[in-house]
Amino acid sequence: MKKKLLCFGLAVLLSMASAFAQSGEAGPLTWTLSKGTLTISGEGEMPDYEWGGKEVPWYPYRESINTVVMEPGVTTIGNYAFFYCWRITSLTIPNSVTTIGDGAFYYCGGLTSIAIPNSVTTIGDRALSGCSNLKSLTIPNSVTTIGVEAFRGCHNLTSITLSNNLKCIEKGTFYACGGLKSITIPGSVTSIGEEAFQWCTGLTSATLSEGVTHIGNCAFEYSGLVSISLPNSLTAIGIVAFGFCKSLTSIIIPDGVTNIEYAAFAYCESLTSVTLPNNLKAIKNQAFEYCPNLTSIVIPDKVESIGNKSFSHCANLTTLTLPNSLKTIGDNAFFACKNLTLITNLNPVPIDIYPVIFYGVDKAACTLEVPIGSVAAYQNADVWKEFNIVGIEVGIEEWRIENGELRIYPNPTDGLLRIENGKLKMENVDIYDVLGRKQKIIFNFHPELNSGSTFNLTHLPSGIYFIRIHTETGTVVRKVIKR
Repeated sequence: MKKKLLCFGLAVLLSMASAFAQSGEAGPLTWTLSKGTLTISGEGEMPDYEWGGKEVPWYPYRESINTVVMEPGVTTIGNYAFFYCWRITSLTIPNSVTTIGDGAFYYCGGLTSIAIPNSVTTIGDRALSGCSNLKSLTIPNSVTTIGVEAFRGCHNLTSITLSNNLKCIEKGTFYACGGLKSITIPGSVTSIGEEAFQWCTGLTSATLSEGVTHIGNCAFEYSGLVSISLPNSLTAIGIVAFGFCKSLTSIIIPDGVTNIEYAAFAYCESLTSVTLPNNLKAIKNQAFEYCPNLTSIVIPDKVESIGNKSFSHCANLTTLTLPNSLKTIGDNAFFACKNLTLITNLNPVPIDIYPVIFYGVDKAACTLEVPIGSVAAYQNADVWKEFNIVGIEVGIEEWRIENGELRIYPNPTDGLLRIENGKLKMENVDIYDVLGRKQKIIFNFHPELNSGSTFNLTHLPSGIYFIRIHTETGTVVRKVIKR
């Protein structure tokens, strides 16, 4: 009974003590807690504390703190200084502060906003991680460094403005910020770290300014991206970088990218259009696995290897162009591409492949176009011989109609297509996709369709098209490959 009374008495004393003002020192600074307001005064740096915050002098009273006022003179906010102070709803940071330390406001779930002054240059690792009610944030241009997982789990963060002097977005900076709808990466940023926007399920739009060279592993995995514009400065896309972005509809990968890594775009279920870079050398395993709405793919002419399961289960893939640079195709690369009906293989020498590469493809119903001089070689090559093989002219296509001559080149083309008609009069030129839909033609040079014309097809997605040329003596239709 005495022990119970003693415990009750201590509890009452602690309760009474918390009701009165508390005060103390924190390094060169002093602090006072009165009526829910913690005031930190003095000049100099706030001490750094360990994970858990138990050494923080105001930590025992954290459930009583709802307002924090740091007065001018405080120059840093120490590591884990307000660890799990989840009742804080109001925060004042003076212009004298230059650094917000690691975990400084870790899991301060009561914060809905924070005004970061333009004196701050560094925001530490996990500085505001778990601030689940933070709604908007502006990072001033003074900030050059934001640490790892700085805003991880800020679920209700809907908008953020980044510093124009930020150098890098680190690992997991905005991990699981599900409320974030759009983001603009400033031109000062050169690298987006792994998991930077992973599980940002509400993120539908991201703009990457010129200057970004690297997108890390899983950087946008499981995000809600519908569209993203990749800058020409980009040279590397990491493993699973855009994996499971189920709303992403199209992607143009700039020419600086030479490798598409493992599962980089796997399970992008809405992806219908992909433009691969001209300098691409390798497509790694499972790069586009389970992209069921991808209908056409043109592999650029510098690619040497296509990895295992690269296009596995791309069920609606109908046309495929393989370059003459290709040396290897991995197992199950086109597994279950059941609607594949046309393969254009520009390699004059058939490469050795295993049956599992095209397992699930009806080879007898799929046309395999090969250079006209290589038909016999493909008819005698394992696996390839099972396709319906036809020969085609590659390079400059040239044919005669009665007294006239037509030449169309280059084919394949990166965008500009030249037609030379000599003395033959052309009356009209149309271009159609593989589904027979008429496409817009941009004329770079069109002198009434006489003595030659140049057409600009750069606006069209990579794929196979048919150009129909109406002449005074008849109509010619030829296939054009847009890379």
